[in-house]
Amino acid sequence: MGATRRARFRAAVGVLSLVALALPAGAQEAPAGFQRYFPRGHIPTLDAPQYVPAKKAHVPNDAWVLGVVVEGQALAYELNLLTRNEVINDRVGGRPVAVVYCPLANSVAVYDRRVGGRELHFEPSGVLMNGAIVIQDRETESYWPLLHGRALFGPLLGAGLQTIPGATKSRWEDWVREHPDTLVWSLFGQQRLDANPMARYLASSTGFRGMAATDERLPTKEPVFGFERAGRRWAAAASLLERGRAFAIGEEWVLLLRPAKAALNDVTRAFVSRAGFVRDGESWIEKGSGARLDAARTTFVGPGAPEPIEGFDTFWYVWSLTFPDTALLGG
Repeated sequence: MGATRRARFRAAVGVLSLVALALPAGAQEAPAGFQRYFPRGHIPTLDAPQYVPAKKAHVPNDAWVLGVVVEGQALAYELNLLTRNEVINDRVGGRPVAVVYCPLANSVAVYDRRVGGRELHFEPSGVLMNGAIVIQDRETESYWPLLHGRALFGPLLGAGLQTIPGATKSRWEDWVREHPDTLVWSLFGQQRLDANPMARYLASSTGFRGMAATDERLPTKEPVFGFERAGRRWAAAASLLERGRAFAIGEEWVLLLRPAKAALNDVTRAFVSRAGFVRDGESWIEKGSGARLDAARTTFVGPGAPEPIEGFDTFWYVWSLTFPDTALLGG
């Protein structure tokens, strides 16, 4: 073998070795952006979280929390502190759940840990997919990219995770006002972390380690809301959604809504209707039922109120690299 061929062989072996680090046994290839950046276990997971009642929690009013209600119990996780673990395995009211936070994608999700009659335990895999966390279960070592919500590699390939609806990012004062009986995650006696270790990244215009959107319809770090409906992926720039905007998707209408002067961590609410939506001053009405949007609770009230749908607040480069065929709403 000549020197040139040997050099090419070594380079090819090096690339294959990097791919092998990211793939479980039996997987043949990885989609674009599926790469290992950290050793498995670099970010520890947590299996037995401790909580304190809201009245004993030391959390500033303006701190951001991940809030969710599971089996009637409200739970809150301060986001800065959650960067220490990113994945928490818990059992609430007998229901096994996984709380997942990806600070790089600025996305959250809460999943039921039961898959095919088996209870799984998840942890950060050290692998990212286009800048978003890929979690891994210890039982089968399958890989589950956050934005897919299903296993893309490993023995459980194709299996999906059931989303616990309503997981949200909220200011602490707003969350505790609505859920005064909430329990607050406490890590070694701490319920918050003063500084956000991701603040510089979140404020930058570039993706993780220089990642950039190849789809130039929006800038790389443009905040978007992405979701799946009618058999395909959709996205809309967050800046278009303040006070709400309705879009026709096939035979349905989807209302996407963000608060006025929304911060990056504010969540997008999404509702679906076959009849459509009409703006009424600062509020919205669903045409079919006449249900009106309760602005304070950001939900519709009244008989026949439209159903909420789940999606992800994230960055354009994360969403568009993961779903290159996504349809962009609003131009």
